[in-house]
Amino acid sequence: MKIIKAPNGFGGITKLSGKRRRPFWVRITTGWEIENGKAKQKFQTLGYYATRKEALLALGEYNSNPTDLTKKGITFKEVFEIWGTKHFEKFPSSEKSLRPVFEKYCSKLHNMSMEDIKTIHLQNVMDDVKHLSASTHHRIKNIMANSFKYCLENDILQKDYSQFVKITTEAESRKEENFFTKSDIQKLMKSDPDEIILVLLHTGLRIGELFNLRIEHIHLKERYIEVHGTKTKNANRIVPIHKDIIPIIEKNMETGNYLFSNSKGNKMDYSSYTKKKFKPFMDGLGFTQTPHATRHTFISLMDAAGVSSNSVTLKRIVGHANSNVTHHYTHIEIQQMIEAIDKLKIM
Repeated sequence: MKIIKAPNGFGGITKLSGKRRRPFWVRITTGWEIENGKAKQKFQTLGYYATRKEALLALGEYNSNPTDLTKKGITFKEVFEIWGTKHFEKFPSSEKSLRPVFEKYCSKLHNMSMEDIKTIHLQNVMDDVKHLSASTHHRIKNIMANSFKYCLENDILQKDYSQFVKITTEAESRKEENFFTKSDIQKLMKSDPDEIILVLLHTGLRIGELFNLRIEHIHLKERYIEVHGTKTKNANRIVPIHKDIIPIIEKNMETGNYLFSNSKGNKMDYSSYTKKKFKPFMDGLGFTQTPHATRHTFISLMDAAGVSSNSVTLKRIVGHANSNVTHHYTHIEIQQMIEAIDKLKIM
């Protein structure tokens, strides 16, 4: 055997004899012990490598970020059980949604060592279930992210490959392409769409945000509304009221606690509205768009009207920028958003 020396305490690389695929044995110092009155180093294997360069890189990386070798080789399933035990104690209901997904859809990863799992392995799992719902995809991503987080927190790994996994369900792919074209809008407007569709097209609001909109959140005289979103922290924002929908807003402010209420005066239910009103109306026009398509259409129309989708103003309006209701909007900022939204011409 040929021993390649390294700095004291750095670890050692030994080239093993014979024909081996990975002949370079790397070990690191884990402590000292006294033997026959002399101090003797205690070693532990870091790994075996095909080339001296790979061995040196591994040793260098270890000394920069030492890992817990007692957990080296821990599998994806073992990590899930460890972090899952604590997580499910804190959130008992989550076990019913996460464990079946883990057992059924993450089986390819179960017996893989965490250090061997790379982006391609994770993405393959996600791509295999492209036909399933977005909620299932997010649960899988949640499991992956928490597994890697545990390994980072416990010095088992130095890199989180779960962050590179892309969620592209077939439903989401269709949704991203699902917007109203110019000819669609012309046909839609000739067919007398309801007020909800008109408000969505003129504000870029998510339909859930619109149905959550209470009367006290509306500042009609100042021409803006406070949106208290639920999707992200940026969903909390100020949205200007387009001049063409002022009559709609004004009329509906007199109906109850919410801008749009059901027949009993309560908050409008998304499923009920979609099933009883939105979908029949779209079916009658031969359209397949979902309510979310109005948001994509709004952004597209604003961009065409000269308010770039990359502009801070439009990003604030739709909730893509760091802007929420705790931000102290100046009169000038609100006026700029009003002027921007009034460039949109639909009716």
